[in-house]
Amino acid sequence: MGFLGTGNTAFRDGLDVFSSVMTSPAMLVFPLLVLFASGLPLLAETQNRFAYQQAYRSGRGLFVTSRLLAAGVMSFAFWALLTFGVFVAAFYLWEPVSGLRFMPEVYNEVVPAQQRVTYSQWLVGGELAYGLQYSALVGAAAGLIAVLTASAILLIPNPFAASTIVTALYFVQSITAALADTPWTSITYAIFPFGLVQVPIAATALPWLSLLGLSIAAVVFVVVSRASMRSLQ
Repeated sequence: MGFLGTGNTAFRDGLDVFSSVMTSPAMLVFPLLVLFASGLPLLAETQNRFAYQQAYRSGRGLFVTSRLLAAGVMSFAFWALLTFGVFVAAFYLWEPVSGLRFMPEVYNEVVPAQQRVTYSQWLVGGELAYGLQYSALVGAAAGLIAVLTASAILLIPNPFAASTIVTALYFVQSITAALADTPWTSITYAIFPFGLVQVPIAATALPWLSLLGLSIAAVVFVVVSRASMRSLQ
């Protein structure tokens, strides 16, 4: 489905436009995009001897906690705002800006938007409620992935391994869920459910709880482990 809605493409409503934009191969390497958006400064800092000295002056626990918190908050804000911007463009600006109109009449059967994809259940509370809640969900995923990536950077001295391990785990978990014919249990589709039939929101609990649990475990390990300082040497 194309973004411009030209040729043989017809959008039923704003959710179709939003789904079209959000369905991208980039979602398969989402953690790598999170790294580029918020993790590179920390990666550069680990190569700086001054950072190592600063960490010991301020205290190891305070230093790593501040870096993990900064990564999480920055990623949440960036990706939540970016997703909300796409939502606004799709739901409120696409028709007037493109000069085209939504054409639900060309479909033999129009599935209500509230029943179309996972999380579109939130449309029951209105379009804005859906946009805010889904944007916060993407932001939360980015924040947790950023914390995991920052933890890896602080624990693994090798920059390449540290910056790619979370993306590799994300990709492998998503492929495994697809091969098991349960794609809704993958973290990819728990964040970007477009292209799949709707499942109850509770069905996405497993990947979300796994991501949250890994993030908490990583934070605890980084804070208490001296390995988090060896990456700065």
